[in-house]
Amino acid sequence: MPQTFTDTEGRDWIVRVNPVTLSNVEAQLGVSFSDDPEDTGGPIIQIATDCMFCFRVLWILCEKQAIERGVSSEDFGDALVGDTLGKAQKALCGAVC
Repeated sequence: MPQTFTDTEGRDWIVRVNPVTLSNVEAQLGVSFSDDPEDTGGPIIQIATDCMFCFRVLWILCEKQAIERGVSSEDFGDALVGDTLGKAQKALCGAVC
C-alpha cells in the first residue's frame, strides 16, 4: 500500500519509493541509501531528523505529481508546515523503510 500525506491545502500526495525514485534522490542530493548499511548518519537518519532534507526528498519524490497539478516547489513547501510536515515525514519514512 503506498504511503500518502495531505498538505495544508487539502492536496493528497503519494510517496513512491522504488529503485528509480531512490536513484533520483541520490543523484540530486548526493547521498547514498546503500553505502552505510546501518545508516549511522545517512539519508534515512537525515529524513527523520532534518526537516529541510526531508522536504527536498519529498519534493523529488512528488515533483511529477506537482507538475501535473501546477504546484511549484515554493507552493509545495508552503503547504508543508507544522503537523503536516510531520505527517509527510512519517509517510516518507514508512515508504523508505
